[in-house]
Amino acid sequence: KSIYLDSGCSRDMCPHRDWFVTYSPLSKPIIIHIGDASAVRAVGIGSIQFQMDTPNGPVPSVFPNVLHVPDLAATLISMSKRTDKDKHTFIGKKNDLFIISTKTNKIVAHGVKTSNGLYSLQGFPTASASEYAFKASTPCTIDINILHRRLGHLGQSNLQRLVDKAMVEGVNSVGG
Repeated sequence: KSIYLDSGCSRDMCPHRDWFVTYSPLSKPIIIHIGDASAVRAVGIGSIQFQMDTPNGPVPSVFPNVLHVPDLAATLISMSKRTDKDKHTFIGKKNDLFIISTKTNKIVAHGVKTSNGLYSLQGFPTASASEYAFKASTPCTIDINILHRRLGHLGQSNLQRLVDKAMVEGVNSVGG
């Protein structure tokens, strides 16, 4: 699930509905024109929380007004929204791009240049505390045949081992 810092993107956009900690469906979809001249639809808007991995340690962050665009291949974080001189400064060093808060003069986000020239955001989405509590208290059993297909046709004993070691997110047991 790739997250890129994009200088040509006018708004923050994310295809993953489950990443949103606040969410409102749009009454009328917004048409988004993307780089290959095609168009996709934004169907909702909300906030996403991230835990940023920076050279100075983890930094929590919230991105408000993110468009939910289910047909995107990756999450795009607009650099143009963060170029306000009163809030952020960008510093590039070799293959790294740092976003620095002008208020605190600290690194708040870090991107690493990929082979295709984009900067991959070093961080991951985090759920709200109430969502973590709900997930932790809600056991999930999945049919082993579904898990078998989703994980590349692994054998039953290997699937059971992955579940037993809590290596399959959101699955506590298998059945079927």
